[in-house]
Amino acid sequence: MSERPIGTFLSGGLDSSIVTAILAKNFGKYHLNSFSIGMEGSPDLKYAGEVSAYCKTTHHNVNFTPEDGIDVLDDLIY
Repeated sequence: MSERPIGTFLSGGLDSSIVTAILAKNFGKYHLNSFSIGMEGSPDLKYAGEVSAYCKTTHHNVNFTPEDGIDVLDDLIY
């Protein structure tokens, strides 16, 4: 185990949901965090929340807007 909290990136898709479910089942006494990133109201965030509730993880959403994406384009391209 780790001295730091453990978490998974949970997109709400099949792959990340399976990884999260396996970790949650086998994590024992340790608590699992899950993290999602997306736009408000997106289906990915909805499904990630459902998987998180089922797996009993502490879930964290990071929301962004189209403007946020445009604002980082110069740095991304650089």
